[in-house]
Amino acid sequence: MLKRERIPVKTTNNTIPLTPTVFLSVLVCVCLAVLGLSSLSAEESESTQTTVDYNLNVRPILADNCFACHGPDAKTREADLRLDTKAGAFSEPSGYPVIVPGKPEESELYLRIASNDDFYRMPPAGFNKTLTPAQIDTITQWIR
Repeated sequence: MLKRERIPVKTTNNTIPLTPTVFLSVLVCVCLAVLGLSSLSAEESESTQTTVDYNLNVRPILADNCFACHGPDAKTREADLRLDTKAGAFSEPSGYPVIVPGKPEESELYLRIASNDDFYRMPPAGFNKTLTPAQIDTITQWIR
């Protein structure tokens, strides 16, 4: 059997007995606190550097807001632009690249969805759909 020894810890007023059990309990609490803080900071940095997935994050936005005019149905397709295929999204149907990987400011898609000009902005006002700032940010991050 272990011999329990009391280690005195001096405070300003009196002495607190520090048994091995108390010491281990304090050590475990400190370790858990340090591990909790380090995992929290890892989660924070991971959330700021989240990878945007096309199928999970971008395609639903485009499907809801763009595919009616720029999707698979040739009868309703406008500007000869398809955003539902990779070939269409990376094409230049109007002489300007729809998406320039890594360069949203050179991508017609970004320029259109982020425009403040009602005539230029997509989706158009008559379509009764508007992208939220979060949706625009998601598409911008994906292009980057």
